[in-house]
Amino acid sequence: MQARANPSTDRQARPLALFLALGFVAITGLSAARELYRQNQVKAEVATLQDRVAQLEARKTTVSQLLERLQTPDMIDREARLRLNMQRPGERVYILRGEEWERLSSDPTPDAPTLYQDHPVEVKRSNPERWFRFFFVHEPTA
Repeated sequence: MQARANPSTDRQARPLALFLALGFVAITGLSAARELYRQNQVKAEVATLQDRVAQLEARKTTVSQLLERLQTPDMIDREARLRLNMQRPGERVYILRGEEWERLSSDPTPDAPTLYQDHPVEVKRSNPERWFRFFFVHEPTA
């Protein structure tokens, strides 16, 4: 017959083994939960980046089309005349003033894109003058 182990040591070993097994299961479960959370974050970031890629590709297409239109000889000629005040050899340039000038200079071809945006020229002022105007001069905003 075999000798039986001491029953008191078996009773003490069971809770310890149970505690170790539960600890192992808890650590494994937490690790798995953390990995699932990280996977969800990565999937969300991938979706965000894919949306950004689609936006950038759409913008690239738009800019490419604009570039193609601007590189035509007619558009280059138009921009050289309007923005750089150039003229062809043998041409005469007439400067119109008043209402006629405003009507013609507004945009002779409304659908044609331009290379530059028309922004009002800002007057260069010293820093103390700008602070004075900021606090004491109330100018209407456009």
